[in-house]
Amino acid sequence: SNKSCDWDFEPKIINKQIQVKLCLIIDEITLAKSTDKLVDISVLESQIDKLVYELYDLTDDEIKIIEGKKHGNIWYFLKTTKNTE
Repeated sequence: SNKSCDWDFEPKIINKQIQVKLCLIIDEITLAKSTDKLVDISVLESQIDKLVYELYDLTDDEIKIIEGKKHGNIWYFLKTTKNTE
């Protein structure tokens, strides 16, 4: 098991293909940051955002709202809008 995928909580990821892709990107970020704390990971963060958009089946309009109003990352928006169960 990938160390980065050993979360302290059980994520609500029902799409295993997306989960695997997220884990690979997280591993890549972790490795990059371990060798250079200032490395630019914005491309990888963008890949994560796109996978999360896919995971939550967001519309183009919802994505535009997120991209226009990011509070550091996508998780803020999803926590405050989609995850209200």
